[in-house]
Amino acid sequence: MRSHHLFLLFYLTALCCYWGASDAQRNETCLTQELCTQAGDPTSNFLQCVGLPATDTGRDHLQNLKDTMDAALDVYSFMRSSLSQTPVFRLELGISVNPEAEAYQDEDLIKVWMEVKLKPLLSSISRGFLTCLSNKNFSCNTYQTMVEQLSDHFSEMDPIRQRWIYMLFMYPFLSGREQPFLSGERAGCVRPGENSEDWLIRNFGSFKAVARMRDFTALNMVFSGLEVLHLLTPEQKAELLLHPEVEGLENGTLSMVFHTLMTEVHSPMENSTWTTPGYPNPTYPPSYTPAYPPRPTSDDQYSPRPPSPQESLREVVNGFMGVFRPFGSLVREFVSLTHKKPLSEIRSTTLTQVVLNWTLAELAGNYRSQEDEPEDWAEDILDVEDWYDHVVVPVLRRVLPTDQTHIPGSLKAVFHKVFYLNSDMDSMDNDNMPQDICSITLEENSCGLTNAVEKVARVLHCVARSNLPLSEETVMRLVVELTGRLNSLVQKFSTANFSEVAHHFQEVFGQADSPALTQENLNDPDFIRLWFQIKLKPLLPSVPPGLLSCLSTKNFTCPVYQALVEELSEQMKLMDQEDEQMYEMQGHVIYKQFLLPFLLNHNSSDPQCISSASSSADWLIRNFGGFSAFAPLRDFYDLNAHFSALSALEVLSPKQTAELVVLPLPGLPGKDVIINTVFDFLTESPKERKLSDFLYHLIRLSAEITMPCKSYKIIFERLYQAVSSVPPEMEPVVWANIDNLMQTAPEGCGLDEQCPSTPFNYTRVCAGVNSYPLQHHLHTGNMTEVICNFSLEQYACSQLKDFTAEHLVSLLRCNLPGNSSHSKETWKVLLTKLASVLDQALDMFSNMSKPVIGPAVSQALDVIGEIRVNRLTEDQLRDSDVIRKWFSGRLRLFLPSASGVFLHCLSTKNLSCDSYQQILREFSNQFDQMDQMRQELVVKYFIQPFLTKNSSDSGCVSNSNSSVTWLQKNLGRFSVLVSLSDLLKLNTDFSPLSALEVLSPKQTAELVVLPLPGLPGKDVIINTVFDYLTESPKERRLPEFLYHLVRLSEEMMLPCDSFKTIFERLYQALPSAPPEMEPVIQAIIDNLMQTAPEDCLPMNMKCPITPANDTRVCEGNASDSLQSYLATSNTTNVPCNFTLEEYACASLKDFTAEHLVSLLRCNLPGNSSHSKETWKVLLTKLASVLDQALDMFSNMSKPVIGPAVSQALDVIGEIRVNRLTEDQLRDSDVIRKWFSGRLRLFLPSASGGFLHCLSTKNLSCDSYQQILREFSNQFDQMDQMRQELVVKYFIQPFLTKNSSDSGCVSNSNSSVTWLQKNLGRFSVLVSLSDLLKLNTDFSPLSALEVLSPKQTAELVVLPLPGLPGKDVIINTVFDFLSKSPKERRLPEFLYHLSRLSVVTPVGCTVYQTIFVRLYQAMSALPQEMEPIIGASVYDLTESAPMDCSLVPVNQQCPVSSHNATRVCAGVDSSALQQLLDSGISTGRLCDYSIKQYACSQLKDLTAENLVTLLKCKLSENNTDSKETWKLFFTKASAVLDQALVLLSNQSEPVIGPALSQVLDVIGEIRVNKLTEDQLRDSDVIRKWFSGRLRLFLPSASGGFLHCLSTKNLSCDSYQAVVKEFGAQFDHMNLEQQQLVLKELVVPFLSRPTSDSGCVSNSNSSVAWLQKNLGRFSVLLSLSDLLKLNTDFSPLSSLEVLSPKQTAELVVLPLPGLPGKDVIINTVFDFLTESPKERRLPEFLQQLVSLTKQENIPCASYKIIFARLDQAVPTVTMEIESALTSSKTAF
Repeated sequence: MRSHHLFLLFYLTALCCYWGASDAQRNETCLTQELCTQAGDPTSNFLQCVGLPATDTGRDHLQNLKDTMDAALDVYSFMRSSLSQTPVFRLELGISVNPEAEAYQDEDLIKVWMEVKLKPLLSSISRGFLTCLSNKNFSCNTYQTMVEQLSDHFSEMDPIRQRWIYMLFMYPFLSGREQPFLSGERAGCVRPGENSEDWLIRNFGSFKAVARMRDFTALNMVFSGLEVLHLLTPEQKAELLLHPEVEGLENGTLSMVFHTLMTEVHSPMENSTWTTPGYPNPTYPPSYTPAYPPRPTSDDQYSPRPPSPQESLREVVNGFMGVFRPFGSLVREFVSLTHKKPLSEIRSTTLTQVVLNWTLAELAGNYRSQEDEPEDWAEDILDVEDWYDHVVVPVLRRVLPTDQTHIPGSLKAVFHKVFYLNSDMDSMDNDNMPQDICSITLEENSCGLTNAVEKVARVLHCVARSNLPLSEETVMRLVVELTGRLNSLVQKFSTANFSEVAHHFQEVFGQADSPALTQENLNDPDFIRLWFQIKLKPLLPSVPPGLLSCLSTKNFTCPVYQALVEELSEQMKLMDQEDEQMYEMQGHVIYKQFLLPFLLNHNSSDPQCISSASSSADWLIRNFGGFSAFAPLRDFYDLNAHFSALSALEVLSPKQTAELVVLPLPGLPGKDVIINTVFDFLTESPKERKLSDFLYHLIRLSAEITMPCKSYKIIFERLYQAVSSVPPEMEPVVWANIDNLMQTAPEGCGLDEQCPSTPFNYTRVCAGVNSYPLQHHLHTGNMTEVICNFSLEQYACSQLKDFTAEHLVSLLRCNLPGNSSHSKETWKVLLTKLASVLDQALDMFSNMSKPVIGPAVSQALDVIGEIRVNRLTEDQLRDSDVIRKWFSGRLRLFLPSASGVFLHCLSTKNLSCDSYQQILREFSNQFDQMDQMRQELVVKYFIQPFLTKNSSDSGCVSNSNSSVTWLQKNLGRFSVLVSLSDLLKLNTDFSPLSALEVLSPKQTAELVVLPLPGLPGKDVIINTVFDYLTESPKERRLPEFLYHLVRLSEEMMLPCDSFKTIFERLYQALPSAPPEMEPVIQAIIDNLMQTAPEDCLPMNMKCPITPANDTRVCEGNASDSLQSYLATSNTTNVPCNFTLEEYACASLKDFTAEHLVSLLRCNLPGNSSHSKETWKVLLTKLASVLDQALDMFSNMSKPVIGPAVSQALDVIGEIRVNRLTEDQLRDSDVIRKWFSGRLRLFLPSASGGFLHCLSTKNLSCDSYQQILREFSNQFDQMDQMRQELVVKYFIQPFLTKNSSDSGCVSNSNSSVTWLQKNLGRFSVLVSLSDLLKLNTDFSPLSALEVLSPKQTAELVVLPLPGLPGKDVIINTVFDFLSKSPKERRLPEFLYHLSRLSVVTPVGCTVYQTIFVRLYQAMSALPQEMEPIIGASVYDLTESAPMDCSLVPVNQQCPVSSHNATRVCAGVDSSALQQLLDSGISTGRLCDYSIKQYACSQLKDLTAENLVTLLKCKLSENNTDSKETWKLFFTKASAVLDQALVLLSNQSEPVIGPALSQVLDVIGEIRVNKLTEDQLRDSDVIRKWFSGRLRLFLPSASGGFLHCLSTKNLSCDSYQAVVKEFGAQFDHMNLEQQQLVLKELVVPFLSRPTSDSGCVSNSNSSVAWLQKNLGRFSVLLSLSDLLKLNTDFSPLSSLEVLSPKQTAELVVLPLPGLPGKDVIINTVFDFLTESPKERRLPEFLQQLVSLTKQENIPCASYKIIFARLDQAVPTVTMEIESALTSSKTAF
């Protein structure tokens, strides 16, 4: 151990073990001296001493760990400081019993704390911190040590913080204002015999200049300003002049003070006087504007009138006395002065100043001289000039030399400052100083910094007590141990399920402290790494920005700063792996708030930390670490003028590299050098060096910043070069970026199209390749096929002089298929060597029938393109034989894998249109072998670039005689991948309408939707398209066209006319389309209706007509057998084994109505279906017998169901209903004949088409209602879908028609009639809002009988127009439903009400009204409805607003639900049921649970059985739900009352947690059902509360009591109930007693009734109290008793008041009582009569307690003391002791 640390060893041995997670731990750990010195591992002893056992993880443990680590770090910091090298400490050996409390008493410890904690933060200290500091129990010595240390830094502080330290720390400490219990000991820290100068310097140091004179005298009674005149500031001397009474100054001493003041502010020159003119004007604070312009201060302009020699003291006083009134304050001032010194010693000047001071303080009168009118100065004393003239100048005139007439301006400026000090203008509240950035973090935890003293004391103590040598190494070892503990906790939490423990960790370690770093710390990298681990690491990843900004202002050395950056980087790397988004966000914050500001402002010996770096890359790594990526590149140049981005490429981010290429940065070479250097670097290892990311940022930046054309060209050149050298998977990325860059490049700045060439370097390819085994094999072998287990590289690096075409084909078969790939360079080396046999090999290879797929195919084709296709001459490229040889032959198998490079290169060739079309045809032949990406590559890099070439025949249009030909020749099968607008750009003469056969469905949809140039109107286009598609809808892909049509119409709004034309054509298409397409077309119609604006829908959609083409239907349907049968058969029935198609295609000339009925019976039922066209062919043939057949068929009683019914009805609608005339449609007989007769059995299967068509007919309202009635008759035969179809396609369309009687309202005389006539049974399917739209006069309230439960719920919940208020609606609805709840479906209504309230916002008042009615319903409705209503109450409570009070005022008794299904789910009560059925054995009753009983049949359960069961179940600890008990008691209701009587007769109380729940349930099913008469009947009350419920009352719940208080009890009934509760008082705990008071007694007695408080039936206060509160009265305060009964007389009820209430009577100011003297004497008379029995000691104890809380008059105290003295002689010794101690306590 170092010698200079020896003093600390002595100090530490004087401390005893103290600290831990709790006081209990401390006492247990260090109870005795022996425990403190136990043997063992010193480190373990240390951890035990500080209370950190290895097993703890709670919040206290975490806090303790953090505190200990912080303190250990502070000790370590001190050990490394310069202060630790000097023997400044003198310590004594001793044992400290409370080191925390004594920490602030030790000067050396305070110096340690000052060194490591306070000095580094002096520029940041906040008001909160100083306030905390003033509260600490410093001794005078330690306080003076603080002052000495702070004074050393006084000049470094800004003036405002100087004032803060004085005002918020020094003065409060010396005055004892913050700790009044210490003020007597402290007493201004005045030492006996100490002179004023020593006292001033010791206690104020340099801060004496900030203090006020009055403070010195207030803190030190013997302080003399004259003794320290040389130490005072001019302002303090000026204060002496203005307040001579403070020092008792006389004229002579005042002159001396004035002389020193003048000497200081205006030093006289030799032979000069003080009358030198030209003093400066006063300086006002920035916030102050004088009320009047300042008067001139020069001697020439201002001369106060000197006083006459005859003016006496009396004249002065009389003058002032004549001015100011009243005199009270003057008297007080004067009296105060005479208390300080004898009257004989008061000088005239002193008295004058007293009057002046009084004048300044009062400012009450209007100044009036004998000669002049009142002046305005007294009206605004805040004006400094007025104050100076009327207060200061009279004083100065008395001390000016006789020959002095002028007052120097510099002196005036001093008094101006005094004025501002006296006013609020310069108060601390107005301090306006620049915010120190570190004070922000300090302010958040002000007291934490001061508490560090105690923490350091604790650590130092435990080091000593653990026998640890005090050295840097020891402390460091402890810090490492503690840090290890922290890290293990972090790891433990990271694998645990966070929650409370993680919350505690964040709470303790997530609070940032302002970094208190000494200068040594700022120079010490090792320390800063440790500081990071303890202070900063726990805050990651979200370090507060304020803390980072504070760190940026610290004067770190570069190595220290770089160590901090390194630590931050290492930690943030871990985050990068886990949460990239968090890493990005926090990385930016750290860079902007810490790194950048630090480096910008670091101007020490190594500005911006440049000199310590060996290179630009090294500078970046050292100073930015992993955060360099978050910096704009320009910042590096701003910080480091010598920075070279080109030499630091390896550490730049892709974005920064892109900025290097794009931005105009200073001091760099030309952009050509930059771009080439960057691309050289990136393409060397494109994947690892993030070429893709660089290109992404390059594109983005180039879109924002204009680059020179030259730069674009170089970039394009390098990108084209990169295409051939990058890995295969990156090639599409490079091409995509070329395309994107083309979009931003100015015209003419692209690179001339060229084909990239793959460089091939034999040495590079073959480096490390061992081709010897292959070479040996080739020399010795004699084979036509090669061995595939040699790599392609080995072949490329061998001598292949005898390699044949067959060998190459074999080699290609080995290496092309599969997922393996090789570099293009390898392929080029190989194929160049084998160029002589390449063509022959390709010819042979092309004869393979199987396609070859794999990444190597693309690479090989690129190389073949370079060494063969690129060498074809222009003549060869225009020779069809050559093209055929290469593209139909040699390259055929390679084409499906063509790369973007190959295709792009091919497009740049000078091909003729014929050659291009020939090549395109070959690609088209391979279309199916390509994936979609390759197909799109062909379009993007070959077809479009070639066809858009600026040539004489752009688009290759000339050799095509039609649009179809052009499309097939120039785009082939790839045409479907090109949008129609792009096709028109390629060929402006292209006619889509004449090329419909070759357009894709999507292109056809684009033709209909998009606004394309040069085409006819949309009506022509749409009709042409639909004509074409409907001719053969399946083959011409009508469904796909419609799909794309809908999608496009959602993206681009069509004109209204187009929508109408499309709808017209779709409806026309319905009858002609194949059956399977009809639903598709109908769905498209529905989808388009959603897209189209409402006014774009067709007004009169025609009914679709099914075409009837015999040829089409009968093709392939031979009906010869049927025809033969019909010719020979003579029966009225037809066989069902022939198909409908056969009948439709047969000759049916002899077919009768009976035959048709028989045929319909065969074909309509079941799941079979036929096309509508077949039905139409058949029924058209049989039209002559159809009507008769339908009449006969309608007489069938059984309904007919099946898909064929719908199809048949559609056809019948077309050939019969659609042909009815308007007159027929309005003829009720015709309607009846058809809809009540012929079509009756078909109506349940009506299709949407039939219904829609029907709705478009010009029906009268009568006809419509007649038809609707027939549909209603079939309602039960329809499934829900069909029912909704009737509403959607028939009812709503018809009733919303814009006719003279829209809604068919006129012929209905009520809402019920209207609903029944016009919607029939379908009305329940229409929402109430839709009903109101159909009929705005519809009144739901008058039609409740025909509304569905859901509609009724909508009426209650939804905001519907034209209806009365919700309260009217709700009450009307509930009145209606509760009359016959079952028949009117109340349960279903409540179900829908609950569901609707969840999805629709409902106001609180609505909920409240509903709840009122629900609670009313509970008591009025049948018992089986109760659980349903209860469930609804629960559901509605869940959906109601949080702040909505739902329980009705008049019905606040909760009701438990009892749903048997819910309670009994999973309950097996079979064994119990068997026992019950076979005869109950009393001994086995308790073997089963209440839930099992609740779920059984209890018809044979007796009252005795129930008593036995209750005795055992109520005393058990397990509790069942109220719902279970309610279900049980409901089933046992018949014997419940008798059982309760039997149970109440037992003497022993019943104890158990279930009692409260049982009483709640009994309350619900019995007490709540008592009528008002019963509740007022004393016999009934006695029966229940004295008998049946007696044993349950001690466990009454708040709900039961509250419910009871709401009952309409009479006062007699209430008092009977309270009496019974009072009888159980001793069986209740205090909480239960208070519950009775709170929920029953007070609410009942507070009710605003005619006899509120139940006062009338009591003849005295005692009787009232006993009747209405019983034994519970003692729990109520006296003021509350008086609120319950304003006539209550406490003095006449002393016998029943508690001691506390009696004390309240004496102390509290209670209304309507006699004076306190009467009360006190009456109380003491009563108590002293029998002091023990009347509990005098308890009264006195309560009295003392109350007097500490309430101020009582002095007269009351006197009477109390007198009565106590009187009582002493008359009482026992025990009582006397209580009296004496009480008197002492007052």
